[in-house]
Amino acid sequence: METWCRAPSAAATVAPPRWKMAVASGIAVFPVSLAANGVLTPWLGTLPLPLRAALFAVLFSTVMTYLMMPAVTGLLRRWLYPRRPVRDGD
Repeated sequence: METWCRAPSAAATVAPPRWKMAVASGIAVFPVSLAANGVLTPWLGTLPLPLRAALFAVLFSTVMTYLMMPAVTGLLRRWLYPRRPVRDGD
């Protein structure tokens, strides 16, 4: 996901396969979703659905961007970005 939002002048980053990013995203989304639903739903349950959805979207995108995805991609970096074996002539 970090390759989605890079400056055009930035060096190209080879993205992991999509299935690996889906697994990493799922690992990050699950605890955020569980915590948000368990903690916030009782407080926000009386709000209209569009407002509740908007609050969850802001919360999820912020927590995923600044906390969860950097942590998960850091923990899974060797799996997400395996080093290629160096061959003669490379």
